[in-house]
Amino acid sequence: CVFHLLVPCFHSFPLQAKINVVSNSYLLQQQQFPSTTSSGTFRSLPKMVAADNINSSSTSFTQINNFLSMVGKSTSSLVSLVFFAVLACKRNATMISFFLGSIANAIAAKLLKRIIRQERPNKNKKDDKGMPSSHSMSLGFIGTFAYLGWGRNNHLLVAPAALAYITMSLYYRVQSKLHTKEQVYVGVVFGALNGYLWYQFTHGFRPFSAIRSLNAIVSSTMLPSSGVLPAQYLILPATVGLAVVGSLERRIPQWIMAQSKKRKKQC
Repeated sequence: CVFHLLVPCFHSFPLQAKINVVSNSYLLQQQQFPSTTSSGTFRSLPKMVAADNINSSSTSFTQINNFLSMVGKSTSSLVSLVFFAVLACKRNATMISFFLGSIANAIAAKLLKRIIRQERPNKNKKDDKGMPSSHSMSLGFIGTFAYLGWGRNNHLLVAPAALAYITMSLYYRVQSKLHTKEQVYVGVVFGALNGYLWYQFTHGFRPFSAIRSLNAIVSSTMLPSSGVLPAQYLILPATVGLAVVGSLERRIPQWIMAQSKKRKKQC
């Protein structure tokens, strides 16, 4: 046996050599089995497993937060681009009425902010007021109108996806302290109500059945006999959309004030 051959050799080593061999063996054991301690006992394996689980959970939580942040920050741009793309493809009375309603809804949100004048949870995030959330109103309006017009025929696919996207976007605005929960809730309710009423008005449904529908007005006053808006006129909704979504009514005065401050400093 190899063990019996090595034992006599080991006993013939000097004392220092024996100590070195034992020390090296111990260090090798510690490298291979880091769960052993200096007393020879084993560390608590559940604690090690718990630490690994915590690190894994923290990584997953960070990834989820990053994804929600990406969705929340891109909502305005993405929704505006998709809306304009559909408008450019369709260019019919319903899409133009939809566009007019979304602009009116956005203006209403800005007016309500000036009337209610409730601050955001973090004033440093934005310089305008927070009640109601204009993003919530826009998403509520667009989501409701789109569902009534096209989503009901494809509700098993469209409705859950749209609802999930809206929920993630609005959750981001609360978590980043751009709005309170109440500001988001009020915005969604107002937007959804506006979307429902505007859809009824567009098609002449109740409570607007006694008057001329918006589609009829748009068709007779804004569209040619083909019923399709000429492509060159898309510059008008694009300009209006950029002005409203980009909050130019707030950015232009800010730019003017910043320029005046620079001139004063130079003087």
